Amino acid sequence: MTGETMIDGSPTVSASTALQELAALVKKSPLSSCERSRADALVAELKKELARGELANHVAQRGFHELCVRLAVLDRDWAAMERHIQQLLPLYAEDARSGVQSPFRDLLIGLNLMRLLAQNRLAEYHMELELLPATEPQRNPYVSFPFQVEQALVEGSYEKILHIEAGSEWLPFIELLQETTRREMVTCWAEAYTQATLVELATMAALPVDDVGALLARVLDPAQYQIEGEMVRFRSSDRIQEAPSPRLVATASIARSMEYIRGLERIV
Repeated sequence: MTGETMIDGSPTVSASTALQELAALVKKSPLSSCERSRADALVAELKKELARGELANHVAQRGFHELCVRLAVLDRDWAAMERHIQQLLPLYAEDARSGVQSPFRDLLIGLNLMRLLAQNRLAEYHMELELLPATEPQRNPYVSFPFQVEQALVEGSYEKILHIEAGSEWLPFIELLQETTRREMVTCWAEAYTQATLVELATMAALPVDDVGALLARVLDPAQYQIEGEMVRFRSSDRIQEAPSPRLVATASIARSMEYIRGLERIV
C-alpha cells in the first residue's frame, strides 16, 4: 500500500480500496475463517497506513476505527473495542462541531454504553451518558436501549425490558452482561454460604448443572471451594452467623437479575 500519493489529505488509492474491502467484509458477517484472516490482514495494513500518516483524512480515520469497533464486537474483544472507541470519540466531537455526523455514530455510541453497563462499569457509563445531549436517549434508539436496561436494573422492574425492541447487535453484550452477573453471584456464594448443592447454584445462575463447575473455576481460586459429589463447599473465612450479610442480600438481588436476563434473551 505504499508508494501512492495523497491529495488534500485523502487516503491513498490502495488505502481507500482496503477500507472498502474491509467494510464489505464487516457488513457480510459472520465471516468464514478465510474471510476473517483477510479482515485481520487488512486491519494490520491499515494500521501501518495510519502510523505513516496516509490515513490523514478525517472520514477515512473515522471509518477505519468504526470498522475495527464492529469487528471487535463480533470477536467479543472488549479491550480492542475500547481502544478504538477512545480513538473515535474525539472524531465524533469534531463531527458535532462541523454538523456532519457519521451514519454509524448512533449505533457505536449505544454499543459502547451497553458495553460499560454490561461490564458493571457504572461510573463510566454515567459519565459517558452525561456527555451526550439530554435528548439523546429519546432521539437515538441505540442509546435508548442501554438507558432503559439501566433504568430497569435500578428500579428492579425487569418486566419492562420485555417491551423493548432489540436487534441481534445487542447479543454479544447480553452475553457479557450474563457473565458479569454470574461472576458477581459466585463472589456472593463464596462469602455467604458454607455449602450449597450444584442444583441450587445452577438454578440461581440460570445454567445447566454441568456448567456450574466451570463457572466456579473461572471466578474462584481452587482453595476457595471444593465440589464433593452434588455438593459445593465454600472455604471463605467470612461466614454468616445469625444475621444475613449484605452479600446474601445481594445474592437474592442478583437472582432477580437473572430473571431479567432471561427476558433479555427472549428479545434478541
